Amino acid sequence: MAKLVYFSREPQSEQLGGRLNFLKFESEQIDVCIDFIQQLKEKHQQLNGSKPGDLCVMATGGGAYKYYDKITEVLGVEVIREDEMECLMIGMSQFTHASGTF
Repeated sequence: MAKLVYFSREPQSEQLGGRLNFLKFESEQIDVCIDFIQQLKEKHQQLNGSKPGDLCVMATGGGAYKYYDKITEVLGVEVIREDEMECLMIGMSQFTHASGTF
């Protein structure tokens, strides 16, 4: 299963902040997932004028290795592979620290 998290702002908003969006795709739908990321990339480039080399994809787990070549080929971006459990622990640490819960 591919789990996708991406940041978005409201169109024409000049305020800082935005929202985190969470989606999941079954492994057999990896092409649909990559197409969706491609659409996000194109929209980001239109809105922000960024160059393709300015963007990267961070990936964890087995899919980060299994689909690495496909992602880099289709999206033309750097794919940074990280350890899934380490990222989970860092994320939980940040979440509990930000909420004041320890």
